[in-house]
Order: sequence, then C-alpha cells, then structure tokens
Amino acid sequence: GKLDRNDKNLFLKLADYLTKKKEYGMASNIYTQLNEMKRLLHMHITANNWHDAFAIANRYPGLSDYAYLEYGRYLAQNDKFEEAQEAFHKAGSDSEAYQVIESLAMNSVLEGRFTDAAYFYWQQGKQFAEKSLREEDSRFLLKSSERMKMGEVYYAYDAIHLAHNQVFTPLMSEALLHKARFIAAHPQPLKNISMGVVYFFIANVAQEVGAFKLARNALEKLKSISVHSNMQRSIDVATLKIRSKKISDDPSLNPKCFVCGLSNGLDKGSTCVHCGTETIYCFSSFENLPVAEFWIEEEISEEEAMTLIESEPPLTQQPLNPFDKLRRGEKPRLDRDKLSRLEGSSVLISNRIGSFPIRYFFNIIPSISVSMCPQCNHMFHSDDYEMHILSMGTCPFCRFHRPVKTHSTLD
Repeated sequence: GKLDRNDKNLFLKLADYLTKKKEYGMASNIYTQLNEMKRLLHMHITANNWHDAFAIANRYPGLSDYAYLEYGRYLAQNDKFEEAQEAFHKAGSDSEAYQVIESLAMNSVLEGRFTDAAYFYWQQGKQFAEKSLREEDSRFLLKSSERMKMGEVYYAYDAIHLAHNQVFTPLMSEALLHKARFIAAHPQPLKNISMGVVYFFIANVAQEVGAFKLARNALEKLKSISVHSNMQRSIDVATLKIRSKKISDDPSLNPKCFVCGLSNGLDKGSTCVHCGTETIYCFSSFENLPVAEFWIEEEISEEEAMTLIESEPPLTQQPLNPFDKLRRGEKPRLDRDKLSRLEGSSVLISNRIGSFPIRYFFNIIPSISVSMCPQCNHMFHSDDYEMHILSMGTCPFCRFHRPVKTHSTLD
C-alpha cells in the first residue's frame, strides 16, 4: 500500500543517515523508491559523484541549476577556476561566482596564505573585467584594476611575511627590499598586511646595503606605527645605528629610468619623477625591467598593428627605438611607418582581459631578455620565469599552465 507521511519521513531519515555513513547504494534505492530526486541529487553531490548527479539533472531540468551551482563550488575549492566560472554561468549565478572567490580570497588573507590571496584577487579582477565587457559598463574596470592591484600587493607581501615569521633571524636580502619598496609605493590599507613589518624590512635591509636615506625615511614612518615590542627593540637599535651613517643613499643603488636615463630616489613611487614613465616590475625579483609602454595611432586597428610589428624591419634602416629623441614626458605614439621599423622580438603585447585595451611594450635593452605571461600580462626576467615554468609548470603569479612567450634577440 501507499506509505503514509510518518513512514515516508522515517525512510527519508534512514536514507539521510545512510548518506552520512557513505552507504550510497542503499540510500540511492530509498530516494528513488520515494521519488525524492532532489535528495538523490544532493547525495551524489555530497559523494562528488558528478557523473550520476548530471544524469539526474539532465532528466529533471528543474534541478539543473542546483547541480551546476554545487559543481561550481566544488571546482572552485579545487582551484579549477575557469571551469568553476563556466559552471556558475550555466547555473545563471554570476553573484555566486563573485562570492565564492571573495570568500576564498578572504580566507587566504586571514590564514596568511598571501600568494593564494593574490591568485584569488587576480581571478576576481579578471571576472570584473569580463563583466565590464559583457555589460558594457566601465565601472567594473575600476573594480577590476583595484582587485588586480590588491593581488599584486599581497603577492609581494608573501615573502616578507614568511621571512618575518622565521624562527631564525630573517634573511635580509635585496629581493625583500624590492618587494617592500613595491608595497610602500602602492600604499593602500589591506587586511593583514602590516606596514610596520614592511617599513621594518626597508629600514634594516636599506642600512645593510648603504641606502641610508631610505632607511631613515622608513624609521621615520615607523614612529607613527604601533608595532610588537620585540620589533620595537630592533627599531630602537636601528635608529641608534643610523645616526653615525651618511645622510644620503649610495648613488649606485638609485634605480635609473630606462627611458630618460636619469636616477630616481629609492623612496620614489612607481613612476619616473623626471619623465613620468611607469615602472615595469619583474614579478619574481621586483626589480625594474628595461621595458616601457608605447601607443599606436588611433586609426590603426589592433590586427594591422600586429601585422606591422611582426613584419621584418627594412634592411636599409636601423630598427626603431620608439623612445629615442622623445621630449621629456612625451608619450611615443607610432604610425604605420614606425611600427613596421620595430624589431618584433623587442615588442611585448598584452593579452586582452575583458574590456581592458591591449597594451604595447618595448624592450629598450634587448640583451636583457624579458618574458610576459600570456594570461595575466605580468613580466619577468626570462630566466626567472622559465625556471618557475620548469619547476612548477605555471606562471609564478597567476598559475597559468602554458609554454613561455619570450622576447629576446638571444633566442
């Protein structure tokens, strides 16, 4: 006879209990007999049995969104972002896609896993860029830039955080100084990033390498930041030590602008104070790369620009350096003739992300080989990038699995 409601509830409780105990076969029989398809689907999802889950979702279209939503969450937890986005898209749930990444990013920050946080914020930035393209709304580009910048700062902070938490005396290397300077040049209050630790590293490493002015500036900044008592003792010692040192930095340490050739102080931000050129950082060492951006005339399409850049430059003329003979502060905007005279191997062209425009960069010192990740557009000294690809199989920043796109005349 027909089950009454009490019996049915009893059987459902039994099936739910069997699911908890991973007795999926028996539970599945009960759900099927009772025609409880949503619970059966939930059971397969709990078991990560996606093949059967989607078989049910295909038979009962009303359950399809639920299946894709759960599948998206499962993929996101297993670092399969591209696929997760697709699943959320099929579930018609953009907001879920944002929330999942937001919570993964926040958890990474709270647990001090800053390269993971960088990865998730970069992914979120990419989502916003793609949304701006879909919805033709430039406000999302602003959000995208903000998230991507957060990712970069967390990425740089990871090494400083690890060094600071070492049991032994932290390794005071120049690489840490470059990373700390990068963070100081992008000051935005970010959760779990201690500017006290950042300036502490700047002060200590700068003293060791002879950048006394930079060290003084950092110690000055530390006066207005409350820090741990252990660190305060080290800061007091550093403050005493600096009194006997010169007032200026060792001039050989000042980074030179590759465009105008003039020196910038170590405490300056991420653009040249003389000509306004944006600093392009190597995203492993955080040293400045000999790369600068150029623009193309507006009537030239991207396709045509690519063709002109890739064509062999005329043998009768010297290959063009777009930054030769520029007036200070002038931005190089190239016409067809100039584009055709570029040495293609010295040009790096960004990958389009959402509605961000494609960007063009020129390697001013081709003997220094530079690679650009074909996914996130970050640039690296080619050796650093290739080493990481060989050892980890991915881009150090965005974890993209791809062969290298290298630009060098030494290939």
